Amino acid sequence: MATHGSTATPINLKTLMPNGQGIGFAATIIYNLMGFELVANLGNQMRNPAKDMAKAILFSAAMISLLYILGSFAELVAIPVGHLNLVSGLIDTLITMLGKGWFATLVGLLYCVTSLGNQVTWFMAPSMAMAVAAQDGAFPKQLGKFHPKHQTPYIANFVAMTVSSVVAVLYAVLAAGNRTDLFWSLFSFSSALILVCYIVYFAAFLKLRITDATTPRPFKVPGSMPGAVIAAILCIISALFALMLFFFPTIFSGVINWQQSLPVIGGVLISIIVGELLIRAGERQGRRSSDAADAGGQSN
Repeated sequence: MATHGSTATPINLKTLMPNGQGIGFAATIIYNLMGFELVANLGNQMRNPAKDMAKAILFSAAMISLLYILGSFAELVAIPVGHLNLVSGLIDTLITMLGKGWFATLVGLLYCVTSLGNQVTWFMAPSMAMAVAAQDGAFPKQLGKFHPKHQTPYIANFVAMTVSSVVAVLYAVLAAGNRTDLFWSLFSFSSALILVCYIVYFAAFLKLRITDATTPRPFKVPGSMPGAVIAAILCIISALFALMLFFFPTIFSGVINWQQSLPVIGGVLISIIVGELLIRAGERQGRRSSDAADAGGQSN
């Protein structure tokens, strides 16, 4: 922009207005809002979660929005929107702006490091939730073990890492060497699986507001029960809409690519089935432990 006096992609009020052509990426926008609630799984490690969590979420939302806007703006400045690649867009932007020198390579490596760091944070909260659920009997008790020194859910971490690696390899085989297909399949599968969980979360939120209304809650949706119902319904509709787009990204073009959609749908269904099997295994372990305790009490 400083060199040529203009941007590679025209940026003005007309081009910034939605025109319907990019509706397939609406699911990506919804995806960017997912994950804020994961920090709730680490609430017991905060000094004052009722106060600190709200501050952290608001600060994170502002910083993430700013970084997404700046990153997108940089790509549009350097590369025409029609030439942007779904997978290598960031690297292409660095090369266009900085050239194929050592500095562009260094920035690319730093980006890879930050991506790995991001994956670590995504592992921490779900693994903690899995371990605590296992201790409560919702999963096999082996998943609830914590490292004796570091107090981390190392068994749950290992299971999550192994499953993620296997899934990545399987989707790489299905993509048959196409980087864009591999990225979109993995992205769609993981996002759709999270969205299924969100739909259950929002429904459970409403149920608990009705059946467990007396429990003190540090955070509440404004508007009492009507506000909670409206918020939950809007969230469920948004999640279903995004889920449809992850399953069928070209549906609004009148086309469904089953070769692309079936691996995503199949992966989600298999994950749900495996999760249900693990829950049933945890319940059976809990019943056996309860029966053994009852038998021991009767013998005494």
